[in-house]
Amino acid sequence: RDPPVSMGNLGDEELALLQSTIEIDSCKIRQIDDMLVKDCDSCDVYLPHGIKHLSPILKKMMQGIAALTGVEAFAQHYAYVTYSNDVVLPKHFQRFKTVHADGLLSSKAVNEMKGQKHGIVTVPMFCSVASCLPTEFFPYALNVSGLDIETNDFSAWFDHQVHQRQLKAWSPQEGEIVVWDGYSLHRSAQNRSAIPMQRCFLRIEISRRLYDNSLATKNAELRHVYEKIPCMKEYPRKFLAQCGGAYIVPLSKKDKEQNQQQYFDELSNIALPSLS
Repeated sequence: RDPPVSMGNLGDEELALLQSTIEIDSCKIRQIDDMLVKDCDSCDVYLPHGIKHLSPILKKMMQGIAALTGVEAFAQHYAYVTYSNDVVLPKHFQRFKTVHADGLLSSKAVNEMKGQKHGIVTVPMFCSVASCLPTEFFPYALNVSGLDIETNDFSAWFDHQVHQRQLKAWSPQEGEIVVWDGYSLHRSAQNRSAIPMQRCFLRIEISRRLYDNSLATKNAELRHVYEKIPCMKEYPRKFLAQCGGAYIVPLSKKDKEQNQQQYFDELSNIALPSLS
């Protein structure tokens, strides 16, 4: 497999925005998990007022994904934002310390609604950036056909393969934006220094699926989208590689005659209304 595709580095002003404190209703926010910011069949992106200052970075990241997928395909996907801002102590990790692939995690990979036995569905795309301790990627092809998502812990198996085969990690630079898919093996980087480090991590995911995780951060501006979900479910992190369940919303057909340049113009002028 190839390593993630680089979309360039954040400038000094953008890096400062990434590292700035997020406040919503006078509360400092350190974590946002899989917050829906874009409905499918739309180029309009809706951000809560507390993270509106991140819009220049998010816009650049979304355009990076659209450059690879095609703007029309990008418009047909849901988009989710994840953000973390934490002090990472020496020898510690900010997020997942185990090797994993996001396309093989719980509700993000499995569909119980179509009568299949936990069948893997479409693969999401991601774009991420970190202020420091860049994510470690393992651009290798591993055969998982012998594993069962119901009984096997994929992350533990990936960890074993990396250590047994002594696979070397590839990492982007600090502040470098990279695009990757749901089968890209990666893990959060360990702080190998002797001092604590403040790490700010931002990720956008586009997916054909509407996630039903009750623990994800909600976006009130898109409450009408959540109404498509018949029942929200809770996925404890320790079961991420073992539990299934996802609700797939059928996409309406787009007019094949629509001008792609119009899509690009819309994407270049993303609407970012604040929540009231």
